[in-house]
Amino acid sequence: MFFRKNNNVDGVKRRLRLKPFVIGGVVVLALGAVVGFRATQGAKTDQKKDAPLILEFTPADVAIVELRELDRSIAFSGSLMPVVQTTLKSKVPGEVQKVFVREGESVAQGQVLAVIDTSVLQMEIDSRAGALEEAKARLSIAEKNRENNQQLLRQKFISQNAFDTTQSTYEGAVASLKRKMIVNALQSEGNKVAAAKKLGISRSYLHRLINEFDI
Repeated sequence: MFFRKNNNVDGVKRRLRLKPFVIGGVVVLALGAVVGFRATQGAKTDQKKDAPLILEFTPADVAIVELRELDRSIAFSGSLMPVVQTTLKSKVPGEVQKVFVREGESVAQGQVLAVIDTSVLQMEIDSRAGALEEAKARLSIAEKNRENNQQLLRQKFISQNAFDTTQSTYEGAVASLKRKMIVNALQSEGNKVAAAKKLGISRSYLHRLINEFDI
């Protein structure tokens, strides 16, 4: 009775012996599944690499290349400052009649910008011109009288005092003409350099004449 074979113990032993085989089989199946999955993924990757790349675009993604000028502008507000600024002024006073340019417009050297009423100036010019012609006429008369009196003095038909009076008149006419010519040149040209150039004399000589005639 005590030596009867125990079937339960034998069954347990057999189950213990089968466990390693079962575990090993499960491990082998798992490894096979992993290897098979990787092989499948590798094959799919190779197929994707070999397949041609197809790009799809919408009409908004496509632009036609053509030759044309590029015009881009930015709207903003601000103030413009000139690089070089010049103050315009007239040599003579007068009322502005016409303006041919607007503020901010580009201009060129020598371009007419405005027209000034010169009626008053023209009257002054005519007056000075008339006075100049009158001085020239007086000088011409004084010069003729001087020449005639020189001949009379040589012939002793007149005295030296009479000739000296004629000479003084002639010298006064010369001085009066010179003074009017200098004044006209200074007023018309606006500066001594241009006035001296117009009269055909040096600036230093003009300065001396200005002091001499107290202009």
